[in-house]
Amino acid sequence: MIVRRARRDVYQDVDTLRQRLRLTGDLPENAVSHGPHYDPVLVEAVQTFQHRHSLNTEGVLGPNTFARCSLSEARPAIETRRGSF
Repeated sequence: MIVRRARRDVYQDVDTLRQRLRLTGDLPENAVSHGPHYDPVLVEAVQTFQHRHSLNTEGVLGPNTFARCSLSEARPAIETRRGSF
């Protein structure tokens, strides 16, 4: 079961999420996001990810976003923008 993550929720896998969003280019390397919370910086990065993947850009880490972020479909933003895929 996937739990929807909303703003300011404590999320035990937040470090993994940050790492994935940095790898895909949706969370800039210089972005300041620390601690166990799904903070506004992560919300914005998730919205960017959602937009690139034609998902609802609500900023909530729901089942569709989670599935896309977890699979190989989470392509780096630069490659997606070039139309490589």
